[in-house]
Amino acid sequence: MKRLNVALPAVPALLAAGLATAAPAAASIDPGTSIQCTLHTIEDKHASVADCRRSHDYEHWIKCQNKHKKIIVEITRSFTDTHSKLSCPRGYRLLNHSIGV
Repeated sequence: MKRLNVALPAVPALLAAGLATAAPAAASIDPGTSIQCTLHTIEDKHASVADCRRSHDYEHWIKCQNKHKKIIVEITRSFTDTHSKLSCPRGYRLLNHSIGV
């Protein structure tokens, strides 16, 4: 499991750059209180699940590619809980995923 400590202003840049990703991965953001989340791929790499220790305002991000490898889509979801699941559209496979605040 990887751990990443970053300041809150750096999080959007990390998400945009596709950093703080892996399967499974952990991100820890320390603005005084540590926030820890893990990422897992499920459904034969067609979906991503984020599990976090505490409820907080999070952004879950995935990048998917179609089976012909010509189209890439990015999907984000805001959630305020400890669990999030994002699935790729039908015919697409998960390339990368990330979690941030």
